[in-house]
Amino acid sequence: MNNFMQIYKADDIFADGEGIVVKKETVNRVKNPHKHEFIELVYVTRGSGTEVVGDKEYVVGRGDLLFVNFGATHAFQASDMDFVHILLRPEFVSEALVNSENIFDVFSLPQFSTITGDFGKNCIVNFEGEERETMSEIIDAMLKEYGIKSPGYKTVLHGYTQVLFTHLIRRLKEKDTEKNLSVKKIESYVDEHLDERLTLSDIADSCFYNPSYFSRKFKQLFGKNLSDYVKERRLDRAAELLRKSELSVDSICKTTGFSDKSKFYKVFKERFSLTPSEYKKGKK
Repeated sequence: MNNFMQIYKADDIFADGEGIVVKKETVNRVKNPHKHEFIELVYVTRGSGTEVVGDKEYVVGRGDLLFVNFGATHAFQASDMDFVHILLRPEFVSEALVNSENIFDVFSLPQFSTITGDFGKNCIVNFEGEERETMSEIIDAMLKEYGIKSPGYKTVLHGYTQVLFTHLIRRLKEKDTEKNLSVKKIESYVDEHLDERLTLSDIADSCFYNPSYFSRKFKQLFGKNLSDYVKERRLDRAAELLRKSELSVDSICKTTGFSDKSKFYKVFKERFSLTPSEYKKGKK
């Protein structure tokens, strides 16, 4: 078995005196796990693919910006994807953030808990609409500056990096809010339809997501697949009704969406170490 891990050295990537590299690339391949002695930002401009950072897998597409930390294990797979990768020496990033008026926002975010050493956590954000156009303009300008390298280009790229991180920080804050809203919306939908046949497509439609994307997003949000989550919610509701209502066990079985009584008894006992009848008697 080959345990070789390729490590990209900063001195092999950056020219003398440079702290940033900006390049556009089209990928049609699999890149095996590797590490960088620098920070990488990956901005997807066309197509889609899968990026793996550490033990997390991200499905990426147009408008996605992925942050890969210094020393993080990274791999990707794409059949036809255009992206711009911005490679940054940690000290270059630190200078950009220290000079940013948003530095206190940086310190307040878990992803950017420090600007030296272990620089934050891996993350991905998506830009859409006007915000995507703005990001594309910034990155196009960075590509042009780095390609031409006119006098003062390092200063200009330093400024653009500050702007880039400002947009990233804003989007991360918005993402936290969106995550909370998504979780509440899904929880509400499931709870309101526990007595019905719940399918991935139905819940995805209610949240305006493509089913295949929703399946991955659901697991990211809840840390489990939909069927396990629905089963847990049904069991929680069943236990509540057994404690608080005068409904029969058969009625509770149907009310909570269990069409098979024997399966209801089986999974309930696995969860609570009592049969529904025993649980109901014990709670009186």
